[in-house]
Amino acid sequence: MLTTRNNAVAEFVSFSIAHIHKLEPLSSEEGWKLFCRKAFGSDDSCPPNLKELSEHIIGKCGGLPLAIVAIGGLLSRKNKTAFEWRNTLDALGSKLSSDSHLKDCNKVLSEGYYDLRHHLKSCLLYFGVFSEWCEIRFGRLIHLWIAEEFVQCNNHVPSESVAEEYLKELIDRSLVQVSNRKAFGRAKSCRVHNLLYEIIRKNMKECDFCHFFDEKDLSYFSNPRRISIHKCTNGVLESIKNSKIRSICLFNVDKLSESFMTTFVTKFKLVKILDFVNSRLDCLLDGVGKLFHLHYLSLKKTKVKELPKFIGMLVNLETVNLKWTFVSELPIEIKKLKKLHCLIIRRLDYKGPYGDRAKIQEGFGSLTEL
Repeated sequence: MLTTRNNAVAEFVSFSIAHIHKLEPLSSEEGWKLFCRKAFGSDDSCPPNLKELSEHIIGKCGGLPLAIVAIGGLLSRKNKTAFEWRNTLDALGSKLSSDSHLKDCNKVLSEGYYDLRHHLKSCLLYFGVFSEWCEIRFGRLIHLWIAEEFVQCNNHVPSESVAEEYLKELIDRSLVQVSNRKAFGRAKSCRVHNLLYEIIRKNMKECDFCHFFDEKDLSYFSNPRRISIHKCTNGVLESIKNSKIRSICLFNVDKLSESFMTTFVTKFKLVKILDFVNSRLDCLLDGVGKLFHLHYLSLKKTKVKELPKFIGMLVNLETVNLKWTFVSELPIEIKKLKKLHCLIIRRLDYKGPYGDRAKIQEGFGSLTEL
């Protein structure tokens, strides 16, 4: 029997002499039995007062057998009370690096990362821009990679196709999980396991790949090229004032002040990515029109009603996402965006999604890269 984390190795073996069995994450029921076996000695012997907490622990393992075995083994070493179990759960993050079982688990996952080629490491680290457990749409991820210039260009193959191959390789190596599929079976969204996510965030900090802001963490990194802002922008500008930001992604930001946007677009003129998905944004400031290097602009799920005429000045734009906005008409200036590969517009009106069509202007056919 041959075991491998890389699907390409399994497919290399002739089907005439071998059967490929692809391991999937354990179901809730299977995970419960395995955990109880390791933590309590038999399949269904969890004390009633620890059941809720145990279910929470299993949930954090995400169906990964190695993680369930490691954590179950850790918790079985003492006859813990419910209080001690809660303390153990709270300390789980530090235990990952100190406990021998969990250290082995971490080692297996880390080897998968360090075995990647350089550009694929960057692609995998990009999952750390998003929140833990976040399911990321394939199209969004691929176009962000392209905008970041992670994708090695080939004049004969579209960059989207090359990026899809990158994502397939990460899935084949069991580093990325397909989390949702379309009706006909094609992959729709993906995520990474939460234990791998911790490794990604650790490596992301060490190499200043991205500064992740949330309500808990406003710490300063030396010179990040990317910032990921979650829920709140307080303290962000002060933390990055000496940085050379190339990318800004916002997630569920409840308040986006005009002063924040003005300062940002004035100070950071080399920005390539502006991703405002689901942020409280009503309009684009004029200063955005001066971001000559901008490759990617997403206004998805914002309250923007109009795409300004200065959009024609952003001649390096490759992706524009207006899905679920109130934009009803595309300005004629958009025909100047000769590098535009991807334009998504699905209008939201006050009656609900897809209420009316969006109008395009004459000359739209000049966008030959679309």
